[in-house]
Amino acid sequence: MMNKIDLINFFTLHCSDIEGVSEQEVDNFLELYSLNLRSEHRNFLINYGNSKKLISQGFTDCSFKKFKDYYIRHYNNSYENDVIASQEIVPNNTVFFGLGFSDMLCIENDSGGIYMMIKKLIY
Repeated sequence: MMNKIDLINFFTLHCSDIEGVSEQEVDNFLELYSLNLRSEHRNFLINYGNSKKLISQGFTDCSFKKFKDYYIRHYNNSYENDVIASQEIVPNNTVFFGLGFSDMLCIENDSGGIYMMIKKLIY
């Protein structure tokens, strides 16, 4: 069985667009919205947050931009975002991680488990 570090190393060796986000930008955004992330989630955003091919494919998007879009949309009702148009809210004790096949992915704060929330569209 491959451990998490080996899997990350495998993917990063085979991905040509590894691009992170500055610590300052991530930390400023977290402070602005009073968000507390698990250290590995923060490090993920810093190390890979702008890597298009690694974390954004088809209907999946776990980029720092998508992370910011969710919280900007959630805290600022005048912000328009067609991808996050269903007004979903992450459950208590979780943090938004990204979108997976158009469903929302959340990280559970205590365990670090990643969960998929099926969107409920508002008509």
